[in-house]
Amino acid sequence: MPNKNQDDRSFLLACYTLVLAQSSTLTSRSIKASTMRGYLKDIDELCKPRSLMSLRLDSMGNSSPHIEKILAECERWEKMPDKREPVTHEMLEYIVQLANKDPKKDSVLNATADWVVMGMYSGSRKSESFQDKSNVKKGTFEKAIDGSARAFTIDDFYFRNGNNRIQCDRAHHIEDGDADIVYLKWRFQKNGNNGEEIPFSKNGKNEDHCFVKRAIRVRRRAQRLKVKHGDPIAVCLDENKVRHISHEDVERIIRLAAKNVHNASTEEQAKWGTHSIRVGALVRLQLMGQPEHFIQSRLRWKSDRWKEYLRNLPQLAKVHNNVVNALAEELATMPQDGSN
Repeated sequence: MPNKNQDDRSFLLACYTLVLAQSSTLTSRSIKASTMRGYLKDIDELCKPRSLMSLRLDSMGNSSPHIEKILAECERWEKMPDKREPVTHEMLEYIVQLANKDPKKDSVLNATADWVVMGMYSGSRKSESFQDKSNVKKGTFEKAIDGSARAFTIDDFYFRNGNNRIQCDRAHHIEDGDADIVYLKWRFQKNGNNGEEIPFSKNGKNEDHCFVKRAIRVRRRAQRLKVKHGDPIAVCLDENKVRHISHEDVERIIRLAAKNVHNASTEEQAKWGTHSIRVGALVRLQLMGQPEHFIQSRLRWKSDRWKEYLRNLPQLAKVHNNVVNALAEELATMPQDGSN
């Protein structure tokens, strides 16, 4: 460290701060921004005997923008109400592989896996897909203002093969390979844009994460389990009884994934819920660098309030690392004495 110039030393401290922000501590637990600031202050104390400038400052004596941006993001995240962690790609893959081992096509696990995969594309809300546990116990479902099911029904999905719509009634079976695109209709939604239809195309490279394949599975299941016309299509077979998928079913499976993939404690698992699917869909698009108008359109926001959900630093860390590594490579080509 003493042989490095001030900007290099400050940059290395920013890397350390980023590691802390990713929960890479001895206990693998997240820590608050105030605790991080305390750690950085302790490092400054270690530098004093060597008469080194504070590592939190750049060569001009200003606070390092890299460190401050990381800490500011952590502080913003801590202040967010009802914070929900997103479903990560690793969690989704865990759920998919777990379901693939279940031979029962209509089990709670297999049915829920289908909806989580689709939700990570569509960003659907709980009421648009699932039922409260109280409704499931009573054998009822939540209804929209016109008396129809608030959640998706079989008629909210229609399929296309190329440019041609597949003409089929409720009894018609669609096989894998029949459809290239499926349109999903939101009859009622929070943004008021009722009747909106959004297309999703076949994923030929990753069938396990293909929206079209999952939609066909959901449709087949509804037919096998003889779901009534107009009833919610998100159903499963539980102990030989047909019932709707509840939000607790989804939470239990998501939290199991959080536990086994991210080593989340029981307390930390509570940060994951059904809304984590929508947050995960948003974070996934941002991680891949999609433009704002694309994110807003695909996930059905009318305003830019979706930006409030871009709050989970650990999920953005991989992208952040790319920026950090690029900067490190640039610094490595610069003279170490600070001269140009």
